[in-house]
Amino acid sequence: MKKFLCLFSAFALTVVSCSKDDEKSNSASSSLPKTIELTNPAFPSENKVSTITYDGNKIVSISNVFSKIDFTYNGNHIIKKVDYYIIEGQEVKSGETAYTYLNGKLETVTGSKNGQAFRQVYTYNVDGTVKKESYSTDKTTGIESKDNDAELFTLEDGNLMKHVSTADNFTTTDVYGYDTKNNVFKNVIGFVLLLDQEITPSLGQEIYSSINNVKKRTISVVQNDKLIYGPVVYPTEFDYNSNDYPTKKITHNENGSVKEIFNYTY
Repeated sequence: MKKFLCLFSAFALTVVSCSKDDEKSNSASSSLPKTIELTNPAFPSENKVSTITYDGNKIVSISNVFSKIDFTYNGNHIIKKVDYYIIEGQEVKSGETAYTYLNGKLETVTGSKNGQAFRQVYTYNVDGTVKKESYSTDKTTGIESKDNDAELFTLEDGNLMKHVSTADNFTTTDVYGYDTKNNVFKNVIGFVLLLDQEITPSLGQEIYSSINNVKKRTISVVQNDKLIYGPVVYPTEFDYNSNDYPTKKITHNENGSVKEIFNYTY
């Protein structure tokens, strides 16, 4: 009998422990940002609160007094976003972007922004880097031509670690340092596949599809093998909630002054 009681107690503790783990997991999986408030100390006219709507864990729209973005899915992939300006309370379409995938990875991005058509193609290299090639279409002739810049991304553990962009004789290198916490959009279905694609320009901030949050961005520019700018470090500070998601983000200018402040609600 005593042996039975010991086994029962151990079983009960295991069930309680598993229940708490499941509770924590469910809580984390349902952590989706509902509003994002932007404060710009230098330009208060840019202050705004963006509201985000979902269908389950799929993002439906982002909107504020200045702009709106609508999203479309095919299964668990984001396949389209449509951007609007808000003018005198009316939505005016400013651009549309379509995404295609191959073997579960982003392959092409096509669309138009303010009447300018573009196309971007991603190639996945055996060393784990990703090459991006961009094309533009002439508004008058309708002829597409390849842009003269080349971009290369280095990914690690779901984070964009390095971005090298080369155009003419200039090479710009961005190196990113991360925290170990959760990206604000981590639980949005399809978000992690979008690489460098900004889905949130209407929020006034860059949120790329990394798993964690960028704490430090280091930029340097080389011309003809000579360093002409940097390396300059742009730090970012975060406050987090009990589930390790950001509740506040503070970005800084090159001189260390505060650039923008973001507050998140879930």
